[in-house]
Amino acid sequence: PVPQRHFDLMWATLKTAPEWQARINAAEQQMAAQNAATQDRMHKDTVRTIREVQGYRDPRSGGVVELPQHYDHAWQLRDGSYVLTDDPDFDPRRDVGVAGEKLQRTRE
Repeated sequence: PVPQRHFDLMWATLKTAPEWQARINAAEQQMAAQNAATQDRMHKDTVRTIREVQGYRDPRSGGVVELPQHYDHAWQLRDGSYVLTDDPDFDPRRDVGVAGEKLQRTRE
């Protein structure tokens, strides 16, 4: 068996190769960035849950609009107003006589 003191002295002489350390640093930075984005998304989801809203893609601006989460389907009508419904067969042109576009839920 090697005495602990000899092992400690040998261990102290080991050095990390710069290329390896650079790879470790890059991986740690990537993990930190992913963690920050995940925490932001979790915070946004928690706030939306408390506020009882869901994000939908706004077809006009491409941004996100928040609407009450208690409905399965959301539509934006030609005049910019919104219709929320649980009816999967709802068609605003047929049902209310106004053209509209079905909104897609987002994770943003």
